Amino acid sequence: MKHKLVLFDIDGTLLYSKDSSHRKRFEVAIQEVYDISVTIDWEQFHGHIDTSIFVSTLTQAGVPTSDIYEKLPLAFEQSYEYFKQNIPKAFHESVLPGVRDLLEHLAPKVHLGILSGNYEKTGWHKLELVGLRHYFTFGVFGHEGDDRIALARLAPDKAKHHFGKPFQPNDIYIVGDTPKDIQCAKAIHAHSIAVTTGNYSSDDLLPHQPNLLVHSLEDPRVLAYILSE
Repeated sequence: MKHKLVLFDIDGTLLYSKDSSHRKRFEVAIQEVYDISVTIDWEQFHGHIDTSIFVSTLTQAGVPTSDIYEKLPLAFEQSYEYFKQNIPKAFHESVLPGVRDLLEHLAPKVHLGILSGNYEKTGWHKLELVGLRHYFTFGVFGHEGDDRIALARLAPDKAKHHFGKPFQPNDIYIVGDTPKDIQCAKAIHAHSIAVTTGNYSSDDLLPHQPNLLVHSLEDPRVLAYILSE
């Protein structure tokens, strides 16, 4: 089974994360780095990665593209610092139902990784805070591309370098809670497992035709599907 690679999104998939600090960090970073006050309309950014949130928001605010990308590393760092300093107490209890048991069962049998829109430091810190970090040695994160499909396309080669073995599309499973997670799996011909623990219902996700759709990672079909072949 160890030839399989299972990539998890973080927010809405592994963790319940609708707290204000998660979102406020972008507005604070934009104010600090670009000296612009913005109020982000989050309805348009479900499933987006950190790069696209920053770039889209700043573009709409009239910031030249060259200036956006020149200062983007500083914006990532500033957003991470704000998150670290404003973590709500409830965040430590934000692991979604079924996650720990699923990871415990998968860890000996497959290679586990993260495919998240978060900036890398932010993503790893979130997992450290809730006690999930030790399950993962590998990840692709939201500063490494312009959108989630770019991250998915980066994942196989990056995983090959990290684990020392190639992964064919049929060996890769992407687990997420948004249509964009399903789309990025399809873009690299990987398996898609969609879960309704984020902002999207079954009715929202089903038209995007995931290989498996569940209401929670407690569903035994998730483990069975990954280990079936």
